[in-house]
Amino acid sequence: MALYEKKWWKNIFAKPKHNQKVDLLNSIEAIDSFLKEFDENKKRLQKNLNELQNLEQEREVAQSGALHINIETQIKVLDKLLKDYDDFQNDTGINGLRLRIVAKEILKLAEKVGLKDLVNEKKKDFLWKNL
Repeated sequence: MALYEKKWWKNIFAKPKHNQKVDLLNSIEAIDSFLKEFDENKKRLQKNLNELQNLEQEREVAQSGALHINIETQIKVLDKLLKDYDDFQNDTGINGLRLRIVAKEILKLAEKVGLKDLVNEKKKDFLWKNL
């Protein structure tokens, strides 16, 4: 028996397999919660973006004394906007991954119940290919 086939070698160097049970209902509820908060996040981002736009329009006609204050205010608004946008982007990414995990798990369930043709069709589909 080769060295890499020995059990003690595999225990030391093999990557551990993580077979976590996916709670489909919990994942779907989390995605739903994110989408319900989407409007609030969108409104906050739009408010800050509109404020930034107004400040930029004011800056274009501002005198040199007011320019300092305008740019400092723009930076404060950009701080809020960047933070909110980063949070939004992270939440979107996490829920996108969560949705892919749900889709992968549903494909496994479909295969278990005998829907092999449907599973093969979805595995060829571009949106389902990289699950």
